[in-house]
Amino acid sequence: MVSPDRSAMALYSRGKPIWLWTGEHWSAEGLRSFFLKFLMRVKEKPCGIVAEKKAAEQCGIFLSGRYVAKLKEREIISYYLPAEETFKARKVSAPGCVLRQAALKDAGFLTEWVAGFYRDALQAKPPHDEDFRVLAKRGASVSMDAPRLYILEDKSGSPSGMGMLCGGDHCACRLNMVCVPVEKRRQGYGKIMVELLCEKILSRDKMPVLYTSAENAAANALYRSVGFKEAGRLTEFIF
Repeated sequence: MVSPDRSAMALYSRGKPIWLWTGEHWSAEGLRSFFLKFLMRVKEKPCGIVAEKKAAEQCGIFLSGRYVAKLKEREIISYYLPAEETFKARKVSAPGCVLRQAALKDAGFLTEWVAGFYRDALQAKPPHDEDFRVLAKRGASVSMDAPRLYILEDKSGSPSGMGMLCGGDHCACRLNMVCVPVEKRRQGYGKIMVELLCEKILSRDKMPVLYTSAENAAANALYRSVGFKEAGRLTEFIF
């Protein structure tokens, strides 16, 4: 939903925080009015909000009075990867590793992996197991604007990581749910996964983008090592 003066835009998926983007010129009163109309359209209690800090605070105050007190505040970093020729031309060091689309046969270990991702990265409970099967089905989609889940296999064919590509219908495509199981960590699989996913995005002339918690030092170090640049910071209020 976009405000009439195009100073704000809000997006919402069931069970997830509201994402709110604001332009340079917005007022507390105008934002409150827009946000109230958006909540009436959503028709359910949101679990939180992600926005630029001042806008998040304004909406957070409104939500706290309307629903429950604020439980947690978290800083999120927005990253982008410039489509540099140096990245496009370099060869990703992935000896024997294969990146493939997820399939229904993967639902078993994906359940465990996604639960771990939600626990470690989001400090939240994962959606119902059935959602993983839906994601696996979408993994076979050839449409750039459909979420697609990928599995990284090592040289022995063992699943060693997962990652999702979302929203590649415009100039950018977002990396999401990048996860390496505990027993496979600190072996370079996370970097290999991210680089291979970025290659897919750049091959379609899109810009790789992603969001991650400022508290997740390992994830931030990984993305920066690949070449991601910080675009800005958002605040998430979790209710």
